[in-house]
Formats: sequence, C-alpha cells, structure tokens
Amino acid sequence: MNDRKHNQRMTSRREENIAAPFDLIGFAVRTERHLKAHGIRFTDRGFAVIEPDWCLRDVPEDWIVRPLSKASQTRDPSRTLLCPFEGDAGLVGHLRRLPERIESWKGRAGVCGFDLSVCVDRPVEEQRFMLWTNGMVADLLALEGIPLVPNFRIGGPGTLSALDAMPRGVAYAEGALGCARESSALGEALFRWKLTVLRPSFLLVYGTLPERKAKILRAAGIPFRVVPDYRSACFAARGKAA
Repeated sequence: MNDRKHNQRMTSRREENIAAPFDLIGFAVRTERHLKAHGIRFTDRGFAVIEPDWCLRDVPEDWIVRPLSKASQTRDPSRTLLCPFEGDAGLVGHLRRLPERIESWKGRAGVCGFDLSVCVDRPVEEQRFMLWTNGMVADLLALEGIPLVPNFRIGGPGTLSALDAMPRGVAYAEGALGCARESSALGEALFRWKLTVLRPSFLLVYGTLPERKAKILRAAGIPFRVVPDYRSACFAARGKAA
C-alpha cells in the first residue's frame, strides 16, 4: 500500500471514531448484563470487581509497553504490555470493534485495563460512569484470558468508592497524559490515599512522573518504572538516528 492510500485509510478511521455516534451508555448497560451472566462480582456501589487472580504479579524490566492502537507494532508480542492511555476517540474506536480487538490483543503479556477520561473538573456522575465502564471493559478482557495490570486511575473524592472494586497488593499502571497530568494538593492527597488503600506491589507510569510523586513512592517503598509515551519514544528514536 502506498503512503497516500495508507494516510487516507488512517484519516478515515480517525474521522469515523470522532464523527460516528456511539451509544456508550448502551454499551455499558449491555456489558454489565453480560458480566453478571458470567458470574462477575459487583460492589454495593455498582463497580465491577477486578479479582487479584486475574492480575500480573510483576512487570519485568525488559517488557515492551505499547498503546492499544499499536498492538501489532512489536517485535515480541509475548513480552509486550498494552496500555490504554490514548485519546477517548481512539478508545471508543476500540469499543466499536471490541470482540475483534480482544482477539488481536491475545498473546500479549497483558493489558493495563481501560482509560476513558475521568477528569476531576467534570460532574461526579460522569466520572463514576467512566470508571464504571473502564472497570467492566477490564473484566471483559479478563474473561477472555488476558492478564491485567489494573489502571490506577480514579476521579475526584466523589469516586473513592471505586477503590472497593480494585485489587490489593498487585501491580498497577498509571497514565500521565491529558488531564492526568494535572496536579494539585487534592490530587496528591488522592494519590497518597490510593497507595494506602490499594498497596500496589509495583506502579508502571506511562508518560512522565513528577518528582514529588516519585518521592512519595520511594517513601512508601513501592517500586515503580516510568516509560515514555509512544509518541515521545518515537521522536527520541528519530533524534538518535539523525
């Protein structure tokens, strides 16, 4: 395929992801029904429980981390951990074709849950809905035998009940892109609280980690690894090759 046709196809996909309507509420309701039919537990506040047995216990240093949309761009799928830290339009694109996407993600080392935006400046009902949906997508992956590194993200104080559905003492992943980059005294307090409640065995950070958070992790004795986001890594590789 020549570059022009390839670019046209990619543009068409992006336009479809952004412009075509997608019933996210309907998707979430159907997914909840499906999970309950398969015996998945839900908390009293309605969040799908992620069981510890579904989670990877450690993330080796030499594993490759790629976004979901770059799942095929790896030399060693069995050592590739896929992460969902992409724009919402791209994530909705995955949901449109989730069964076939899941098939393409099998054979990877694992997937870091799902990450529809949960921004603290949005209404708490919206934040809870996004967390509800993200957790259910993660459980769908687990049902298909895909190991999980759960997403460390919650929203503001009104979403703390989501922690009841998240496993204790396992490896977690956190994206540091988009609204997740925002910092505040409240954000730091919530970060500390999540560490206290979930007691992660390891934290994989996709993007950049502010030094103040790194100090918190070191003080808590929690090992962590920071990997550059895919775009930054590509620019760095081009710079070295130039």
